[in-house]
Amino acid sequence: APSLVVVHATASHDAHALRGALHDRFPNAVLHGASSCRGVMTERGSSVPAHAHALSLFAVVDPGGLYSGATVPLSEPSAEAARDAGERAAQQALRNVEVK
Repeated sequence: APSLVVVHATASHDAHALRGALHDRFPNAVLHGASSCRGVMTERGSSVPAHAHALSLFAVVDPGGLYSGATVPLSEPSAEAARDAGERAAQQALRNVEVK
């Protein structure tokens, strides 16, 4: 099972439904994602279909690894938001270490 799943999807996807489906499929993986208004890129190039509906997944299997992620609202200045997201991710990583 993957430890980390990175997802890139066009904005035409329902982000909440996509997150739910990925969490159901990979319940123990950290999810990290981003959206795009046009397409996604892979090692084969850029996928910009005419219907502008594309999805790319990258999964890492690393049982000994420690992965974490966090999100924060951008209602504060970007430097503060970045610091807050980093702190939240670090706190989550520490909780993951305690669980292992």
